[in-house]
Amino acid sequence: TYSDILDVFFKSFYTIEELEKSMDELKDFEILLIDTAGRSPKDLDYMEELNRMMEILKPTHVFLLLSLTMNLRDAMKMIEIFSKCDPTHIILTKMDEADNMSNLFNISFISEKPISHITNGQNIPDDIEEVDSRDISEKFLKEVFENG
Repeated sequence: TYSDILDVFFKSFYTIEELEKSMDELKDFEILLIDTAGRSPKDLDYMEELNRMMEILKPTHVFLLLSLTMNLRDAMKMIEIFSKCDPTHIILTKMDEADNMSNLFNISFISEKPISHITNGQNIPDDIEEVDSRDISEKFLKEVFENG
C-alpha cells in the first residue's frame, strides 16, 4: 500500500461513526491525509457523508485531485461539485498521460485555487512534484515550444 511505501501510519474508516470514535487517537498527528472512496460525486448520500466528514475533521487544507487527462467540461463539473468541500488547493494528476498542458492554466483559472502539486507517473513519492505558478508557466511554455 502507499502507506507502506511512504512509511506512514494508516487507518481506514468505513463510516462517519468510526471516524468520530477515532478522533481522539488522531488528534496528535500534525498531518492527516484522507483518501476518500472512489465513489461517484453524483451519489448524493456520498457527498453528504463527505461534507459531514469535513465538518468533523475541520481541515486547514483540502486538496482536490483532478486528472489532466479529463476534458475541461468534466474538470469544471468536478470543481463545482466539490466546491462544497471548500478545497484550498488543486493537485493535478496524470501529467505523463496528458496530450497537452492547456488544462494547467484552465483549471487554475476556473477554480481560483493554486495548483500545489502535479503527478507525473506512478513512482510514489518520486513522481509527485510540488509546483508554483512559475513551474506551471515553464511546463506550459516548454510544451508550446516543443509541440507548437
